Amino acid sequence: MRAAESQDVSVEFDSAQQSAWHATMEQFSDASIFQTWDYVAPKYGSNHLTNFVARKHGDIVAAALGGIVRIPRLPVGIAHFPWGPMWRVRGAELDLDGLRQALRAAFRQYAVKRGLLVRLRSHELHAGSETDAEHLISAVFRNEGFEPAQEPHYRTVRLDLSRPLEALRADLRPSWRRHLLAAEKKGFSVIRGTGPELFEMFERTYHAMRSRKQLTGYQPDIRMYRAAQQNLPAPLRPVIMICQDAGEPIAATVVSAMGDSGRYILGATSDRAIRMNLRGSYLLHWETIKWLKAEGFHWYDLRGYNPKSYPGVSRFKTGFNGVIVSYIEFVACRNWLSLAAVGWGEALVRLARATRRALTGRVK
Repeated sequence: MRAAESQDVSVEFDSAQQSAWHATMEQFSDASIFQTWDYVAPKYGSNHLTNFVARKHGDIVAAALGGIVRIPRLPVGIAHFPWGPMWRVRGAELDLDGLRQALRAAFRQYAVKRGLLVRLRSHELHAGSETDAEHLISAVFRNEGFEPAQEPHYRTVRLDLSRPLEALRADLRPSWRRHLLAAEKKGFSVIRGTGPELFEMFERTYHAMRSRKQLTGYQPDIRMYRAAQQNLPAPLRPVIMICQDAGEPIAATVVSAMGDSGRYILGATSDRAIRMNLRGSYLLHWETIKWLKAEGFHWYDLRGYNPKSYPGVSRFKTGFNGVIVSYIEFVACRNWLSLAAVGWGEALVRLARATRRALTGRVK
């Protein structure tokens, strides 16, 4: 399906194939695991995927993969593009016109023709930021019918890896640096790779940790990351890092390195590591920083910052002395029934989570 938006830009809907999608993603510096087929398909179901690709003079300038969720027998629902669209083409200047045409076509296709609520979130748009570039990008979203969502923004901690490694270490907060030094002195070994055996090792550590903590609420859907681990081309697979003491895993992480950023996805610590305060997680993250920097990545995204719900984890992440960033989500909708249905559905989800937390006494 094609929508001609200008003499220079054309936008195709639902024509991209899984076999070619990875090659499309590799053209963008703002690509992430959350735009891979192997992440989105388990999340929404293969029969509910949607995508659009914008081309200018035949070259791809923007692309997004998402899922559509509808209420059965009703012409209402949501089209959600997690961390899309991708539009920063590697080695090219910012193409605001290409982004504009892609957003305009997406608005017409999903909000107008299909009557859906459309939800997008760009890696480039941060709440409270006042850079000229972000003002221009935000204006493009707004001018094409997308408005900032009113709900709380997603926050994370990002570390700029362009500085020398010595400066990154010196900037670590004193307590964080002391814990790292203590872990280094213990002589732990760190293994890194993308093989299924390492992912299985991570899973065992992760599930043991959840059982130890008696976590019964929200947990990340590991199916999506396992699918990505098994099916993505080797350069795009998440990397598993395991910290071992005498061959025994004491801490493990999953990191996705794609585009210009490495992103912390999942982490786990063993019972023994907690009992003996072994601090293996500090060593793992420092080794991750060294590896990402050596591979030429610009950012390390710690993925999530919520001091109210996760005070301990948030303190750990601020120890990197990175920048706390709030991302803006943009929404477009012309169908008030979709707007109401999505609002009610999300309110029910929040109520269910709050009830579960109250009953279990655990934070989600």
